[in-house]
Amino acid sequence: MRITRRLMWFEIPKEFADTPEAKRLLDLYAEFTEICAQEHKAVTTNQYVTEPVAFEELSRRSRELHQALNDAEIAYDQATGEPKPIDLSPNVVREINQQFTASDRDEVIAKISKTLGYLRRQRVEDNRIAKYVLTLANGDKDQVITYADEAKSDFRNIIFWVENPEEASLNILEKIESFQETSEWLSMDRDPELEEAKRRLSKEYTAKRKNKPWWRFW
Repeated sequence: MRITRRLMWFEIPKEFADTPEAKRLLDLYAEFTEICAQEHKAVTTNQYVTEPVAFEELSRRSRELHQALNDAEIAYDQATGEPKPIDLSPNVVREINQQFTASDRDEVIAKISKTLGYLRRQRVEDNRIAKYVLTLANGDKDQVITYADEAKSDFRNIIFWVENPEEASLNILEKIESFQETSEWLSMDRDPELEEAKRRLSKEYTAKRKNKPWWRFW
């Protein structure tokens, strides 16, 4: 049975429903949903132990479909111009004007506005997101892009990092490694971006230790 528009993680506007990009997105999502259901059943029935080859095949197909969905969503957005950017509040615009040079402001505004558009498409509207992205970026345009992309991926991380700075900073390397080990246990590949983040954090941590006076370690 073909999945309907309302079962997507966002609703495709009627004017785009018959575009090839929308139809491909819907078809992939239907298949991905079915594979996820099969994976869930495989885990609950311990198929990863009793039939590891079949479970690995399910996991492989799930990863392929996940990537295909990402690509299909990008193609859909490029073809339709979706999602529409969201106008920023005067307070956020004022903060951008204070933190960034005139040459960077338009790009920062465009990036955050587009990110809020993605979140609204997922029915997420939280006035904290734009401000928190700026807080984390601390006047660095490249960091705005990084944190805006993270907000698009999972806005809860942005909120957590700002509102729980001490807890968020604890054992980051250990948390990344724990997540990667869990992925391997589920027969999934390690996330290369997380591996790169772990290497970078490890290098930064080593540099900080070298820069501390000897007596600070006692």
